[in-house]
Amino acid sequence: TLSPAIAPWRDALRPQGASVRAALRAIAHALGLIPPEVMQSLFASLDPGLALRKFERFATLEGFDARLFTAVEDWLNDPVPVAPRVAEEVLADWHLDAALTRGWQLMGGPVRPDAIACPTLSFCATRDTIAPPTNAEALPRAIPGARILRPDSGHVGMIVGADAARAVHLPLRKFLETL
Repeated sequence: TLSPAIAPWRDALRPQGASVRAALRAIAHALGLIPPEVMQSLFASLDPGLALRKFERFATLEGFDARLFTAVEDWLNDPVPVAPRVAEEVLADWHLDAALTRGWQLMGGPVRPDAIACPTLSFCATRDTIAPPTNAEALPRAIPGARILRPDSGHVGMIVGADAARAVHLPLRKFLETL
């Protein structure tokens, strides 16, 4: 969450789908791929105060928790270039324009979640700024019988956070064992 001083500016600071799409297309035209630094700066713009809060918390960590924080940050800061259309779909269409809440296209045709008949388990983190719950839950809500679990974490914390084993890994293992 943003500090009270920044919260009123959240929407003004938030990138808009059309401007992100235009920038990604220009970068792709010039470079062929979207460099990781571009992706990281766009993700950082989703919550301008996140880095400060993360590193303030890091200053209080010791031992295993500090090593885990460092390992996750190393992993996050060693990304790869992204294909232009993937970057555009994920950032502009899915995230900023919330296309998953209205239906979308894949490989030239409509995605039909209502036609999915297999058991489905979806994890949608409650504090995710990269895939906000409204966007993340759109697909599983459209799949008949899909089960949604809502770990109290952010995007990365859902997988590597302190509660990830209990909230995500164990339920996932149990779900896979039933297939």
